[in-house]
Amino acid sequence: MAGDAGTRPVSAERAELEAARAEALAAQEAALAALAQAQAAAAELEHRLTRTAADEADALTPEPDPPTVPEHRRRRWYRAAATRRRRRYLAAVALTAAIFLAAAGMSMYFAVAHRNSSHEADQRLACVQAARQGVVNILSVDFATANRDVQRILDDATGAWRDEFSPQAQPFIQVVEKSKVVTTADITAAGLEHLNGDGSAQVLVAAHSKVSNSAGASNEQRTFRLRVTVAPDGGRLKIAKMEYVPS
Repeated sequence: MAGDAGTRPVSAERAELEAARAEALAAQEAALAALAQAQAAAAELEHRLTRTAADEADALTPEPDPPTVPEHRRRRWYRAAATRRRRRYLAAVALTAAIFLAAAGMSMYFAVAHRNSSHEADQRLACVQAARQGVVNILSVDFATANRDVQRILDDATGAWRDEFSPQAQPFIQVVEKSKVVTTADITAAGLEHLNGDGSAQVLVAAHSKVSNSAGASNEQRTFRLRVTVAPDGGRLKIAKMEYVPS
């Protein structure tokens, strides 16, 4: 990450995701309205075509044939007229069904798109928030509560990060208590870099911390730029990897 160019405040991230969710919901509502209109149009079309076919049937009914017209010709004419009426009716039914299915398919498409968009928006936001909180936990340690603070870090760790930090946990506590270290953290920016198919994600985080200790440091300012990998573990997102990103 070059400076803070690759990160955005979480408020901006939230606003963007909420806007995407609202847009998807509006599209779904538009699709449902289109479906209702298509259904009404299909019903009207079927009614009109059926009525037209009936009117045509009445119009095509001939006057009694003269006695000179052979019986087989009269039967053939009636069969042809009935076939034409049946074809018109089947065409009307097929057209109505096609309109209904097209409208239903459009509605289903937008419904699925809205659901997927909402799920991804929630997932993106959850990853950013998990990374932010994880960095705050790691950078916030007090010698008076060192055991509890380090246990919180371990509880929030998984994968490579837990394997790396676990062996150092006890020595770290001893150093913090001996040097009377107090650190506090403030996240200045955080943004999603990449969302992976397995539910993990890379998040870029910029943070400031203040450090005090018995060696004379008093609220010394330090800046961190980190690429944090979060991954699902035990039903929630945890820190799986953390690396420094040069300025």
